[in-house]
Amino acid sequence: MKNIEKTTLDFYENNAYKFALNQYLLYGFIHEKTEIYKLFEGCYKDNLHSIWAGQELYRKGNSKNEFYNILRKNMQPVYDSARRQGYEIWNR
Repeated sequence: MKNIEKTTLDFYENNAYKFALNQYLLYGFIHEKTEIYKLFEGCYKDNLHSIWAGQELYRKGNSKNEFYNILRKNMQPVYDSARRQGYEIWNR
């Protein structure tokens, strides 16, 4: 059983890292390229439904580590809740 739990945890950690990395790349583009920032500014109010994302995650000046920790702190309860409700990690 511990081996299955470790495999599941490894899979989750790896995919969570990939997700965080992709989000951080987007964050970098938003703050480095004016034209991308304008596009982001035009749609974030309709697409970012969590206050923390606008106030903490996408604010300018976060390091990669800070960004990842903010994302994890706020997303972990969502994943935990889904797992308690019986959702599993899907393999392709």
